[in-house]
Amino acid sequence: MSALNDETVGLGCGTSGEGCDVDDLELPGAQRPLVEGVVATGTPTIVILLTGRAYAVGWMLGGAAAVAQAFFPGEEGAGAVAGSIRCAVTVRNTGRRGGAEVVQRYASGPVASVTRPPARLVAFERVHLEPGESVRVGFAVPTRLPAFTGRDGRRIIEPGTITVGVRRDAGEVTAEETVRLTGAVHHVDGTEPRISTVTVSAPSAAGTPRSLEEPA
Repeated sequence: MSALNDETVGLGCGTSGEGCDVDDLELPGAQRPLVEGVVATGTPTIVILLTGRAYAVGWMLGGAAAVAQAFFPGEEGAGAVAGSIRCAVTVRNTGRRGGAEVVQRYASGPVASVTRPPARLVAFERVHLEPGESVRVGFAVPTRLPAFTGRDGRRIIEPGTITVGVRRDAGEVTAEETVRLTGAVHHVDGTEPRISTVTVSAPSAAGTPRSLEEPA
């Protein structure tokens, strides 16, 4: 994971904030070469942007495993950012007509102490593309979302593998990956993040981001 950040020190003394105007949207300092160097090693890299303004980062979307924009999330932001399962996919219209696609993110726990559904919808986004156009759709799914009610009636997250995938519907798998959760059984309370977020990046415009929240 690679974290890129702005500095907000005082009036005109940082890289973001009052008096810190810029004439382009490039990342400050040597942060772009840093990302390019890390990605070039072949190690799957998630880039977290802790910034006070938007930057032109289209160049990193093809190399990084995922890119998340966190802005300035405050002192509790690290836990929220770290406690998510992230992925990004590129959706392209290869046809001759414009059309819409609903990109769906599913999660499943194949092994658990109680029977679980084979797949659960945790995020989705509808995008409209003209012929030849493409967008990058990114998902951030809190690790709380795979929680389920255990034998004692409490909501828990068990260690083990979770399969997360992008599908066109519940049965048609486009891409899947496996994430391993480690540690002891975790009892979930109502204070933990439980909303999936979806981001759509250039090169073309897309629909309104949507989120799904786990029922209380």
